[in-house]
Amino acid sequence: MEDFIKAVGVNKDSKFYDVYVKLFELCNRRLEKYYDDMPGIYFTSENKKRIKKALKEGYDVYVGELHSDEDSVEIYFCCSQFLIKGDNFIIDGTTDGW
Repeated sequence: MEDFIKAVGVNKDSKFYDVYVKLFELCNRRLEKYYDDMPGIYFTSENKKRIKKALKEGYDVYVGELHSDEDSVEIYFCCSQFLIKGDNFIIDGTTDGW
């Protein structure tokens, strides 16, 4: 979680710290390992390129989802687009955002 918090740029004194801790938990809650041609999952051409490159370089790729009928933090991020890049991970919430 430390890498995630560092990547979003908040510190423990921030009023938004708890929001990003919750987002971290949400991003980890419904993960499944990526496999080719996952049914019902749409990826942009940029996402597909990034996924292929990561797999070729030996990284694991996971996909997940957020719901718009849960708590306020999940609703906000589900209905928004976001991209979080850390030193060794990318969380791409730009596809299928409302």
